[in-house]
Amino acid sequence: QGFAIATDGADWAPWDALSDRRFAAALRKIAAGLDIASVRKSRRAPKKPAPKGYVARSIAQRHHSTARIMAAARTKKTP
Repeated sequence: QGFAIATDGADWAPWDALSDRRFAAALRKIAAGLDIASVRKSRRAPKKPAPKGYVARSIAQRHHSTARIMAAARTKKTP
């Protein structure tokens, strides 16, 4: 359907008449004559490392008592 926009239907008439096997053989013959290096669009580059998230020093160096955090969680659960 995508090629139907770009080309005229008469251009595809010879290909429509071929059976599936003959069409596949014709495609293989065309592909055998291609130089893959000339057709390739771009090489894949290595993945860039994800940037580390920023946390302010004042937040990163805070001390929190585990006992206080757990006690606060217990009081929040009970209505």
